[in-house]
Amino acid sequence: MVTSVAGATQTSVINTEHTLVNESTDGFYFGQISLKNMASGDTVEVRTYIKIISGGTTDVFLETYVDAQPENISTWKNFAPIYTAEQFKVTLKHTVGTTKDFDYQFWRQ
Repeated sequence: MVTSVAGATQTSVINTEHTLVNESTDGFYFGQISLKNMASGDTVEVRTYIKIISGGTTDVFLETYVDAQPENISTWKNFAPIYTAEQFKVTLKHTVGTTKDFDYQFWRQ
């Protein structure tokens, strides 16, 4: 069964790491972040963190930098299913540009 675990609109604050989802139930996690409001010159960092064992540390599993130049902007950042038994967390940090809204949705199966 697929369950929605997070979904909203995050208004970015430049150079602030915003937590979009932070779950500690085991399962496969996947989701999307809309990049449609980014403009030329905007840059965001999207980090996926996981913890794989109880009592372990939460570490960066995947770090993505999105530079919204007109020739390489994508409308969505898609997350392939990632399994974790302890913790799944995704953050967004808008490092260059002006404040934007980012819609997102994450699910667990």
